[in-house]
Amino acid sequence: GIFFSAYPECCIGRADANVRIPDDMTLSPCHARIFNREDCLYLEDRDSLNGVFLAIKDQMYLQDHDIIRAGDHYFFYEVAVADAFTDEFGTEFYASPSRGERFRLVEITSGGRRGRAYMSPDGVAVVGRTDGAFKFPEDDKMSARHFTVRWTRAGGILIDHSAHGTFLQILD
Repeated sequence: GIFFSAYPECCIGRADANVRIPDDMTLSPCHARIFNREDCLYLEDRDSLNGVFLAIKDQMYLQDHDIIRAGDHYFFYEVAVADAFTDEFGTEFYASPSRGERFRLVEITSGGRRGRAYMSPDGVAVVGRTDGAFKFPEDDKMSARHFTVRWTRAGGILIDHSAHGTFLQILD
C-alpha cells in the first residue's frame, strides 16, 4: 500500500494531486481530498468521474439514492413511495398491486443505465454469486452471499457478508 500524510490535507488522484497514482485510469486528475478539521479526518469527492467508495464494516444504514458496489457490479437503492405508481384516480401503474414493498434495489449496467430491479415484499434483498434476488455466477469477486439490504423501522440497512468487501459511495 501507499502511506502518506493527510495533515493538514491532501488530494489523491492521477495527476493534479499530492498523492499521485498515475497508472490508475479510473481515477480523475484530483479524485478525492482528505482533510483534517477539529481533529477529525474527512474524505471528500472532488467531482470525480467514478466516485469515491468506502468499505462498510458489518452494516450501515442507507439513504435514498445510495449507490452500492459489490464485486464488479453497482446497485442503486431507492426508498419506495407508496403512491408513486398510482394516478389521481387510484389506478395502479401496470396493474401491479403494491405488496408493501419499502425499497427497490436496481442494478446499474454499463453506461450508467438502470438494469434489473427488485422490490421485496418481505423487506429483504440478497445479492451474491449463487444466492439472492441478484445472482452473478461469473463474478469471482462476488461472494456466494455478498450482501443483504434489510428494511427496519429506522430504514434500509446494508449488511456485508462478503470476503471481498461491499462498498458505499460517499456523496458530498
